[in-house]
Order: sequence, then structure tokens, then C-alpha cells
Amino acid sequence: NLYDANFRASDYPVLSKLKELRYLNLAWTEVDCKQLLKYISPEHIQSLDVSGANDVGDLLRDIHKFPRLQQLIMFRCHLHNNDIARLKDTKLRSLCLMWNSSLDDRAVESLSEIKTLIRLNLSCCRVSPQSWRSLIKLPHLQKVKLAEMPWSSAEKLYFANQMRTYAPDVTLDFSSTYFSDFTFATTDIPWLNEGADVHNVPTGMLWRHREKAEH
Repeated sequence: NLYDANFRASDYPVLSKLKELRYLNLAWTEVDCKQLLKYISPEHIQSLDVSGANDVGDLLRDIHKFPRLQQLIMFRCHLHNNDIARLKDTKLRSLCLMWNSSLDDRAVESLSEIKTLIRLNLSCCRVSPQSWRSLIKLPHLQKVKLAEMPWSSAEKLYFANQMRTYAPDVTLDFSSTYFSDFTFATTDIPWLNEGADVHNVPTGMLWRHREKAEH
């Protein structure tokens, strides 16, 4: 867990020694995905956080090299709909796309092909209430996080009613707190407790990262 650490691309060679690495968190370390791919062994990685990366498209073009990936966290990575389309053949269980404001309903339609998806964070994205049509196609979906959405009360109610009708087992969370469902590491590592908290910081600090990035 290198969250917010002084760990840069020049340090990546040390990762090449970790041949069976299953959990890697490089959030807010100025991630250089193109360089990262040269040094990691992606075939074993199950949980990956590259939040803050600007070139995550390079990683997603090679997402097929991560056959065991269960959890992918990409806070504020300037993602576009065509980037998300590359995830359709993965076996992801938990996906966080928060603060990627260019993503809209077309991205959610691409995500509907990930039949293994259990948790999805679309907070601060540009998806509309009509996205329920794609979300109900996910047979194992259990929770959708939708914090800070630019929806009216009527739109939230419409979305919630449609999900309640067609996917009644899915929990909807519109609050701006409690992100632990998405930040606890999802791996097959036999943790002694609930597992590493991917961000390992209070929720308020996550919001401060956004403020720092926007200014």
C-alpha cells in the first residue's frame, strides 16, 4: 500500500522483484501506467488502485494481462467512455470510477457486460437516471454508490423506483460518506482482519484530494 507516498516511476524497478504480488495501491503517487506495466507481474494482481493517473488508457489497453483482477480503483483518472469499453471481458467484482466526469450512460452500458460485477461506484460521473436500464443487466450487482450526482430529487426517486422494481436486491447509496465497501482490498489473501483498506485515510481526506486536484 503506497497510497500518497513519495513513490515515483524511478522507483518502479523494485516492483519487478515481487513476482506474486496480488495487491498494489499506487493511488495519488503520480502513477505512470506505461512505465508501471514494464515492471509488474500482472498475472497475479487481484486488487489495483491507480487513482490520480493521467495515462490509465495505457493500462486498460493491456487489461487482458490481468486475468485475476477482482478490484480496480480509478478515482479521477480522466477516463472516457472508450476506456471503459476495454473492461468488458474482465472478471471484476468491485469497480470504482469516482470523479471521472466524462463518463456517461455509454460507459455504464459497456459495464453491463461485466457479469461478475458486485460493487460499482459511479459518484461524480455524468451518468443519467436512465442508467438503470444498463445496471439491471448485471446479475450479481449488490451495491451502487452515487454520491454527488447532479440529479434532482425527482430524478433520484425515479432512478430508485426503477431499480427497486427491476433489481430489488441492489443497494443504492447516494451519501457522500462511507466508501469502505469500495476501498477494502478484494483479494484471496487470508487477511487477519477485514483486509487492507486501500486508501487507509478518512473519507474527508479523499474529498480534499479532489479539491487539491481541481485547484
